[in-house]
Amino acid sequence: MKIYTKTGDQGETKLLYGDTVPKDSLAPEAYGSVDELVASLGLIRAEEKLPIEIKEVLLRIQRELFIVGAELATAKENRDKLKAKKGDPLILVNPISNKSIFDNNKFLFLKIRDIYSSGIYDYDSRLIFMPLSTAQSYFKLENHISGWMIFDKSINFNELDLPFYQVNLKDRHAELFRWINTQKWPIIFIFSLIALVSYFNLLSSINILFYEKRFNLAIMKTYGMSNKKLTFMFTLQGILLALIGSILGIILSYLIVILQEKFHIISLPENIYFVSYLPMTFSIKESFYILGVSIVSSIIFSSFALSQILSINPSRILKN
Repeated sequence: MKIYTKTGDQGETKLLYGDTVPKDSLAPEAYGSVDELVASLGLIRAEEKLPIEIKEVLLRIQRELFIVGAELATAKENRDKLKAKKGDPLILVNPISNKSIFDNNKFLFLKIRDIYSSGIYDYDSRLIFMPLSTAQSYFKLENHISGWMIFDKSINFNELDLPFYQVNLKDRHAELFRWINTQKWPIIFIFSLIALVSYFNLLSSINILFYEKRFNLAIMKTYGMSNKKLTFMFTLQGILLALIGSILGIILSYLIVILQEKFHIISLPENIYFVSYLPMTFSIKESFYILGVSIVSSIIFSSFALSQILSINPSRILKN
């Protein structure tokens, strides 16, 4: 087997898309070091006692390094060509094939029919869809499969014989769930502070409203209207005020969720946050919960404000 071209290279090596650089330049040194790191991580992953969670993390790092290596092995002006487009040819190399690299049967030549985006970087960067029969023929699996994804929660395999093992969604994306759990409490704390401020604003608004109506309260009380009726009437106004504000806030949040899910206004770097945009969902249950809390809060705040005003003698209010 020939391992030389007989053309000579004058101390230069070719990059992707035909560019040449000196062999002692930084580019070959950089992507060569990345290749060595990928190989070292592969040796670590081959350790049988290594937990599956760590193996998944190492595999993700290897995939990222493959992309880094491809970009390092490409001239800066040609890096945009690395992005696959619809209709581009795609060549798959079987890593477990014992055939020579010069044997075309080691390669599977495909064409990109379409490019999907699930919004989850880990899936978009590692999965391709092709006919099952094509994959079985290429990998010599006949009618067998090497693994499967189950989306039916009622199906569970408690025991599997080696070399098979079961990995659930949380195990496969352990880093993502750890990040979510880490961010959960700060987010709850921040939104609790926002809610607390809004309730103080509600209390202030009700106090100002009742203070402005103190002369009307005094007159109605002078004409014989009982404190019970006054409390009911003005508490109803407080509830109405809270309902209007809550409903407007819920409508606004619903519109924001729709716009975010459709246009992805708030985007995120996929390689850091695992998703390409900030996912949002609208919950009717939580909306009713907010309405309930607002009504209860308005009743409490209205009662507190009214108790202070009604305790003042009407004559004192009218004299002032």
